[in-house]
Amino acid sequence: MTKQEFLTKLRLSLNGKVSSLEIRDTIAYYEDYINNQVRLGQKEEQVMDSLGDPRLIAKTIAQTRQTGGAGEQTRESSDTDYEKTAENPYQQWNQDESFSRPEGGTSFWRKIPGWVWVLVVLFLLLSLLVFAIRLFIKLAPILLILWVVLYLKRTFFD
Repeated sequence: MTKQEFLTKLRLSLNGKVSSLEIRDTIAYYEDYINNQVRLGQKEEQVMDSLGDPRLIAKTIAQTRQTGGAGEQTRESSDTDYEKTAENPYQQWNQDESFSRPEGGTSFWRKIPGWVWVLVVLFLLLSLLVFAIRLFIKLAPILLILWVVLYLKRTFFD
């Protein structure tokens, strides 16, 4: 199974069971995980095999959200889920509510208002301008001497 097939099955399996925000966050989370593992040297196929069935992951996420993460599953379903995920401790860790994002949680950077971003960009541009002016002022004497030498050479020796 490829990464795109995995993410598509996961998205379809979560559709209608959790909020669209939860689906987006979950897909982004697994996409980042897969990309990081590939960057670390694993083959995409190995990563996909280690994650397991995306439908099982979706089922576990949906059950966790429906029960409020309080672990209200029956002993039988809990044992079955553990057996299917025990080979991959990362997947088990991912399903642990204490490590999941809060419901409706968004990234820290998305919570910053737009006017703050405008101020940050203006500050950076102003800093860059001040740096360029200071650099020009320090290099101006050298550039002026170089210009005079080239002018004299061109005037008298050409």
